[in-house]
Amino acid sequence: MTEPLSLHYATSSMQYMTPHYQGHPLLSSRVSPFRATTTLTDREYKDLIKTTRYYYRVDPIASVVIDRLAEIAATEIRIKPQPLQGDGDVSDDVLALYRAVAGILQQAMIPIITSYLVDGMAAPQYELVRLMGNRVSGALGRTRYFVPSRIWVRDTLQIELQPNVLGGEPLAFVRVPPSDVQFITSNGVYPNGVKDEKTFRLLLEQYPDYVKKIKAGETLFPLTTPVIYRNLVSSFLYPKPYLEPALEPLQRKHLLHRLDRSLVQRTIETFRHIKAGSDKYPA
Repeated sequence: MTEPLSLHYATSSMQYMTPHYQGHPLLSSRVSPFRATTTLTDREYKDLIKTTRYYYRVDPIASVVIDRLAEIAATEIRIKPQPLQGDGDVSDDVLALYRAVAGILQQAMIPIITSYLVDGMAAPQYELVRLMGNRVSGALGRTRYFVPSRIWVRDTLQIELQPNVLGGEPLAFVRVPPSDVQFITSNGVYPNGVKDEKTFRLLLEQYPDYVKKIKAGETLFPLTTPVIYRNLVSSFLYPKPYLEPALEPLQRKHLLHRLDRSLVQRTIETFRHIKAGSDKYPA
């Protein structure tokens, strides 16, 4: 006598792989940075450059290519007297000053070019100080000159662009980050609770109007220094980062890498042997 057949229903489940890198921008971004569009909102552009920065940091090929391009472009700045000669000769003091300033600019070239490639634009900032010539270059005397004392690149995530109704390049504005706003409104206290009265006092002495406007609630200011844009066309409000065309292949490569890690982990689990008990207390 044969036993009656019983049917068994198969069940299945889906397991999501956790990302290998924490904070992967493509897994939590509000919009896809790869959709075909002629315009990007400020939020979409910020998501885009967060993604390009991520791959610049973690992808070896993208990182090496951008670093190499920046090194090649940051060639030595040479000041020759011939191009500077107009109707008359250029004095030795002027040439020495130009060469000293060129040396200061040279140190900021790679950060500027890197921001230009990774973010699609760079906003260099500088501070001028009046120094005695012999402190700038040994070839100068005691005459005082205005020279850049510090050059840095503003974080692109703080920049917002608006269309220019008069035509030309878009208008650039700086959005003051919340940490800076809290530092000023709390009279020199950082978000972590550390108090820095010296820096706040210096900020108040050098930029009193800025501190006053921040305390009044203003957080958006026009950027008065030039912005260097990459591949900015009339139909695009925001520029094009160097890695943007490669983001989709980089995403695919990253997901395949995570898949490989998941398969390896499952293979290791298959060969893992668990023995009950021990030599002293056998099971």
